Amino acid sequence: MQIRSCAIWLGVVGLIATASPALAAPKHKKAKKAASAEVTPEPPAEKERGSGVDDLMGESTKRKPAASSSRGDVEPEPAADEPSGEPDAWERPPVEQEKPKKLAPMVVEEKKGDGRNIDVGITLGWGTQTTKFFADDPYGFGFGLRGAYELSSHIVIGVGAEYLLGHGHTAVNAAGVSVGGTTATSANYFLVHGEFGYNVWLDSLIVRPSIWAGLSIGTQNPPIASGTSGVVTAFTLAPGLTLHYLLGTGGWFIGADARINLLLGEGTSGILLFATLGHRF
Repeated sequence: MQIRSCAIWLGVVGLIATASPALAAPKHKKAKKAASAEVTPEPPAEKERGSGVDDLMGESTKRKPAASSSRGDVEPEPAADEPSGEPDAWERPPVEQEKPKKLAPMVVEEKKGDGRNIDVGITLGWGTQTTKFFADDPYGFGFGLRGAYELSSHIVIGVGAEYLLGHGHTAVNAAGVSVGGTTATSANYFLVHGEFGYNVWLDSLIVRPSIWAGLSIGTQNPPIASGTSGVVTAFTLAPGLTLHYLLGTGGWFIGADARINLLLGEGTSGILLFATLGHRF
């Protein structure tokens, strides 16, 4: 009995073992088909199949403006032709430019003068004749007034007048032997002139070479010739040198003047020496 039941169980087990490979095979095939369905992707659509690298790049460029338009605070990207901030590795180094030539420093001429252009002064002096025309020396002690204007070029133009007291003497009349009378004679000069010169500035000292041109009006008493007024006028030129020394910054000055008074006509030439006290304006 036991042997029969064991034989039955062995037959059942064998049947199950024989049937299980046949049953497992379809299941295995179905599993493979399912796995292949999961691994193999579905074929792309026609649009995706046709799009290559160029299409993908075009789509990316199309998306960028949309993204940038959605953000108003983002600046647009520079165009492709704009130069980048960093130079390319192959870029040629810049050509060295010619260095500019060094210019010589500008020499500023020191301004000469005291900022004043007009000088006015009174003169006191003495004159001595060098030729003789009148019976007496017409020069002697004198005084005068002068004024001048200095241009920006330091050229000076001016005017002046001097009066010289001259000299006189008393002589015995030729007829005084019998009559006992005497004769008094005198002569003097009045000078009027224009001045043309140039100021040379040496700190507080002004050196002015100049020339006077004008008239020398001489008076002889009694007249040299009877029937005349005794006044003799002649054109005169007087070259000379003037010195002015500035007394501080107030414009006052003292000076001296020496010149030769040359008469071109009737009259007496002489040497003139004057001291000056004046002010610059």
